Amino acid sequence: MSNTGDSREDTLAFLHAQVEATHHSQIRETILDAISEAERYDDPRPLATLRRTVMACEAILNGDAAKMSRQFNMFEGRFRKDRPALNSKAVEAYIKLRYQSDVSKGVTDSEWTGPRAETLRRGGPASRYLSAMRDSQKSGGIRRRSNRQRQLEEIISKLKREEDRYVLREELARGSLAIRRFSILRNSFAKANPAVDIDNLESYDVKHRQKSIASNSAHLIPAMISLKNRLQDNDQLRHFGLETDGKRLKTTSGQHVIPKEEYEILIELLDKAIER
Repeated sequence: MSNTGDSREDTLAFLHAQVEATHHSQIRETILDAISEAERYDDPRPLATLRRTVMACEAILNGDAAKMSRQFNMFEGRFRKDRPALNSKAVEAYIKLRYQSDVSKGVTDSEWTGPRAETLRRGGPASRYLSAMRDSQKSGGIRRRSNRQRQLEEIISKLKREEDRYVLREELARGSLAIRRFSILRNSFAKANPAVDIDNLESYDVKHRQKSIASNSAHLIPAMISLKNRLQDNDQLRHFGLETDGKRLKTTSGQHVIPKEEYEILIELLDKAIER
């Protein structure tokens, strides 16, 4: 049985979800800087290491690390229930627990081989993230969960397997990120095209919408041209806190709103619709 880890796209989605979820500027900037650096050098390995470090910190804080340590009778003195310690040794201990968990399932190439404490002490994105998390914990910057978050955590905690709990948390984070992205795009489109009734469009069923587009294509073409121009015009995008490098749409702080593949598809679809 093999386990090659998540894809680059999954890792980016996970890290962007972490940016959306945090209220701590240093944590947010650390993740965004790591993403930009990885794209600049086309090296996904630091992002994978950062992702595992983020997961380790989450597990230490929410008690999953302590549960795993009891399950495997390893590092039981490392994870304090009253005040979890975020440090390089605790992260390494959790990494080893996840590796042991994979081994117990017959996984032959587990991704949980690092980072080790020594690696985290040498610097890099994962080290900076751990330091930011530790500073946030000391200053009380890691906020208490809302009632809704506590309810979700109670539901998640009922799952016996740590991996299942993580999968559910990650999917919830991705869902929140997708909603955030849709909201940004919807609001931007509405501001750029005030004559288009988005609520009315959303109420149509698919067949009616297709007929409407076909019968009113001439009317929609100006709006499509306007949308395409705005998606490529940084002067206009910056009014909405957005910008483009010609390959993707992102916020002025560097967070990707529409990644490269989706941006290219959107521009291509608009071009084809305009040419009809």
